[in-house]
Parts: sequence; C-alpha cells; structure tokens
Amino acid sequence: MKEEKKIAVYYTKPIVAVGEVQPGSYVYDGDAELCYVDEEYHLHSYAIEKWVSKDTPVFPITLETTRIMEKMAAVRSKWHKANIMNANFSRELTSALYDLMEIDVYDEEYGKKEDAIWNNIEERYQEMVEHAKALGIFRG
Repeated sequence: MKEEKKIAVYYTKPIVAVGEVQPGSYVYDGDAELCYVDEEYHLHSYAIEKWVSKDTPVFPITLETTRIMEKMAAVRSKWHKANIMNANFSRELTSALYDLMEIDVYDEEYGKKEDAIWNNIEERYQEMVEHAKALGIFRG
C-alpha cells in the first residue's frame, strides 16, 4: 500500500458548519467573502450582517482556501463589472466554489481537476458575455 504524506494543515481546505466555528473567528462564506462570526453565529462581511443557520457551511482560513477565495472573488467582480451577474449566475459560481473546495488535496489529479473547474467558469463567462453583447447590456 502506498504511504501518503501528510500535508501541512494550512494547505488543506476544511469545510465546517458555522456552528462549529469559535465566535470571533474569521471564515470565508459561499460567496467567497471574508466574514467575521459573532456570538450568535451570524456572519458579518463588509458591514453587512448575514443571518445563517448553524449548519451553514463555511471555510476556515488556510493558504489554500485564501488562494481559491481570492480567485473566486476576482471572478465574481469580473462578472459584476461586465453587468452579467444575477442570482442564478451567483448560485452557479457558489456551486463551482463548493466543487473546488471538495477536490481532495491528496488526489494526484488535483491540479487538473481544479483547472477544469476554472476553465468551465471562464467558458461560461464568455458565453454570457456574448449574450450580454447581443442584448446591449455588456459593460466591458
């Protein structure tokens, strides 16, 4: 049997319920926003309080989650600036984020699987840009 090397915890991608997080901690939410967890397990991001249930998944800060979240935040910003973001596309990006976070960091194909998801997001963006241009709503 092949022996697996343990990677450092800061290269992992933990997903936990907000109720498991120590109040006062910072986590990322499903929208790739950095959030403060208060004593009542509400998330605070950019002066906005988000009421969530205690079983809502959040992502503790590690090097790997930060790298992914920064990239996803840039993608979301690009979609907003192009005037193509709406609730459905936001949910698509959130779903893609969960797919990214669920790739096993020990998987030998980790990089390829992650790249495939990012490529799908970019292809979807290009598709939506074409629709936005046809409708005359694209800002680019």
